[in-house]
Amino acid sequence: MKKRILMVTLATVLVFGAVWFLWLMPAPKLAAGDVTKLTVTMLPSPPTTKTIEDRGKIQAFADAYNAVPLQRSPHLGSPAGWMFRVDTNHYRYGDIVISGDEISVHGIWYRTGHDSIEKFENAIRTITEQ
Repeated sequence: MKKRILMVTLATVLVFGAVWFLWLMPAPKLAAGDVTKLTVTMLPSPPTTKTIEDRGKIQAFADAYNAVPLQRSPHLGSPAGWMFRVDTNHYRYGDIVISGDEISVHGIWYRTGHDSIEKFENAIRTITEQ
């Protein structure tokens, strides 16, 4: 009987752990101090790629990214493809891809509202234009 209770408890903990990891785990917050370079690629035609190493611009990007409320998504981005891709030089964040109303951070997809995406995209445009 004790063995059965222990097994059921262990199985329950594993299931809740998997659910938290797969669906409830928050997106990582970007610490600007961890990143020394951003490579921003913007579509559509012509594709533009800009490298950003200015600390102020990296901080502005981190602030804009951290302001976006993200929730795990079962989708894998918009079928239309991505509009922005930001490669960080940090293993924790990897690349950040904006596709429709979803953002991929290091290969894990999160969804957010259209207004949040629009503000984030405008912030990226502002940072790359300066």
